[in-house]
Amino acid sequence: MKYIIILNILFSIIFADIVAKIESTIPLPETKILKKVLLDCNSSCLTDLIIEEQIFSFLAQLPDDIDNFVLKEQRLILESLLNISNSSSLDEIRVALLLPDKIIGRYSESTIKTVFAYLLTKDHKFHIKSYFIDKEDNRSISTALENINRDNFRFVIAPMTSKGAKVIAKLNPDIYLYFPTIHSLEIEERTPYMFFGGINYKVQIEKLVSYIGDRNISLFYDSSKKGKALNSMVLSELNRSKPDNIISIKRTVSKDSSNFSNLFKDNNKTFGNSYFLNTTQVQSSILLAQLTSYDQEPSIVLSTQINYTPILLSMTQPYDRKEMLIANSISNIENRLVVETNSIFNNDIVYDWINYSTTVGIDYIFHMMSGKKRFYKEHFIDNQLIYSIRIMKPLEAKFLELKE
Repeated sequence: MKYIIILNILFSIIFADIVAKIESTIPLPETKILKKVLLDCNSSCLTDLIIEEQIFSFLAQLPDDIDNFVLKEQRLILESLLNISNSSSLDEIRVALLLPDKIIGRYSESTIKTVFAYLLTKDHKFHIKSYFIDKEDNRSISTALENINRDNFRFVIAPMTSKGAKVIAKLNPDIYLYFPTIHSLEIEERTPYMFFGGINYKVQIEKLVSYIGDRNISLFYDSSKKGKALNSMVLSELNRSKPDNIISIKRTVSKDSSNFSNLFKDNNKTFGNSYFLNTTQVQSSILLAQLTSYDQEPSIVLSTQINYTPILLSMTQPYDRKEMLIANSISNIENRLVVETNSIFNNDIVYDWINYSTTVGIDYIFHMMSGKKRFYKEHFIDNQLIYSIRIMKPLEAKFLELKE
C-alpha cells in the first residue's frame, strides 16, 4: 500500500510538472505583497497598522484565516483598489536546506524527508533544494549561502552545530535561517535573521530536579560533549536549588561500560538514592537493569529528552523503570496526516526531537509565506522557538504524561 501511495505522489509531481510546461510562458501582470518580518501580528497589531496607514504591512501580515470581519473587509477593499494579490497567492513555497551531511550524519537525510513530508500535506506548490557542505567552515558556508541567494531562496532550514551557526552569524546573510538543532543560548552573537528550534535542556533539568526532594543523588553522564554539558547543567541546578543534597556518585559512563557491579554490589550508600541519567539510551538501559539486579531500589530516576524514546521501553523491564521520570518537549501531535506522511518515508517525528523541531520550523515558515493556518502551537520569542515541558512516566508499553 505504501508503494502505491509513493507512486501516486511521484506521478502527481511529474504530471504537475508536465502541465506547468505546456502552459503559456507569458504571465499575467500582477502585484504581490511579500512578508519580510518573521513575526506574528494579532488583531490589535493589525488595527494599529491600518490606523498608522501602513497599508502594505497590513496586507502582508494579515492571515487568510483571521476571524475579524472588519479586518477581512479592509483587506478586500485595499486589494481591489490596488489590484494586489496577497502573499497567500504565491506561486510556490521555496525552502532551501543547508546540510553539513558528514557532521550531522543521518539527520541530513531525515531533515529532507521531514520537510518534504510536511509540504506534501499542504495544498500548495513548493520547491525545496538541498545544499550539501563537507565542513562548517567560513569558505564552505559562504559559498553555499551565495548559491542559495543566487537561486532566490529566502528561507533556509539548517540542521547545523553551534560552530556553523557562529560562522553564519559573522557572515550576516540577508536571508532567514532556522536551526532546528541549536538553542539560541548557545550562540552569543546572533543576527535578526537567525531563528532557533533547539530544546532548552536547562529548563528541563530545573523541572526534573524539583522532583528530588531532600534525597541524596547519584549522577551518571556519558563522555560525549552533550553528556558533559548536561551533567554540568545538573550540577549547577543542584547547587542553586538543592545545596544541602549530597552527591553520592558522579560517574562518567563510556561507550563500552556494561558492568557497574563495583558501584552497586553490596553498596548501601547508593540504596534509595535519586539518580540523574545523562546517558545514551543503551547506557541508560544497562544502568536501570543493574540497579534492579543489585536491589538498589532507587527513589526516583530522572532524565532529559535524550531518553524519551520507545527504545528505552524495549530494552528494559517495566520494574527497572518504575520510578523513572523523563522530561519531554515534543507536544501531542494532533495532525495525524503529518505523522502518517512521515511514516511513509520511515521518518519519526513523534519521538525524534530534531525531526519534530524541523517539522515545527517548516510549519512556521509555511505559515509566514502563505498566510495559511499553522498545525502547531509553539511560537518564537526573541527568535527562539518555545516548547512546553511535559514530565513523562514510562509504563509497560508507552509513556504517560504526569499531571501536576
